[in-house]
Amino acid sequence: MILWAAQWNQDGSAFAVGGEHTLWIYDTDTLGRDSLLEGHDARPATEDIPYASVTHIEWHPSRDLIAVSSQGVGINAIYEPSTGGRIILPPLEDNSGRGVAWSPSGDRLAVSSPGDGHLRIYDAAGTLLHDVPRFGDARGLTGVAWSPTGDRIVTIGSRITLHDERGTPLRQILHRPGAEDGRHLLLSAAWHPSGDFFVVGDYGTDNDDPVLQFWTRDGEPIRSTTLEGDRELRNIAWAPDGTRFATSSSRLAIWSEAGDLLASTGAPDLLWGVSWHPHSDTILTSDIVGRITLWSDQAEFVEHIRVPDARREDPR
Repeated sequence: MILWAAQWNQDGSAFAVGGEHTLWIYDTDTLGRDSLLEGHDARPATEDIPYASVTHIEWHPSRDLIAVSSQGVGINAIYEPSTGGRIILPPLEDNSGRGVAWSPSGDRLAVSSPGDGHLRIYDAAGTLLHDVPRFGDARGLTGVAWSPTGDRIVTIGSRITLHDERGTPLRQILHRPGAEDGRHLLLSAAWHPSGDFFVVGDYGTDNDDPVLQFWTRDGEPIRSTTLEGDRELRNIAWAPDGTRFATSSSRLAIWSEAGDLLASTGAPDLLWGVSWHPHSDTILTSDIVGRITLWSDQAEFVEHIRVPDARREDPR
């Protein structure tokens, strides 16, 4: 079971994990677990995708709400863990997504669609405010990130596209040679807490290693690092103070603010979700086989929260 996404809430008292037919909420202290999909209709979006899956999750910056994107029907929604309620995000006929991002104030929510390539912006009650059609050569969108300054949104896929706060496209970027035909698909994007720049990671190809790149808020390149011998870079998570960030791929890697590798540990299976605790140096990951793990800020294994029965190996 692939667990696509993992994220701590605002105060670190709980964390959410999402994946195939899965949206779990864990209490950090007791590790008690609730499922937010139980009792709700959730089904595959197409015959080509035989399962419904949560693809990205993001807690509201100040309220007990979780925004969820999915490849499935009836899952793209705003959930309230305390009540188990949810608001399904329109349009219902194309209820799929690969990324969600709250605005810094939490009054708006951006969702990126891999199917029609739209960027949709909602209010916190789930009302659709702006429906931005596929722009330029963007094709399907695999992720979205809202700047901490509130006036920039970045979407990713086969291109990097910068938008204003209403979703209006400002600039589109081909992030590396050879990506013109959709290869080197971008999978992850995360703004620095200052909002001065953002970091992206891509899939690579059978012949090219993935890259980690830094871009200014206006779309000017800062730095590009090739991750030699690594797998696709699934997700990126900044430390709250912005001095370091973590990436999930075939390893958990810790990087400096400037993009220098500080620590790295290979994982038993491909890591997908990653999140940095808001008040400590604990890092949370989820992976391709359903494992949930805690790590130190030196990429050292701490403990498993969940291990599939047939895979109890220790990454140390």
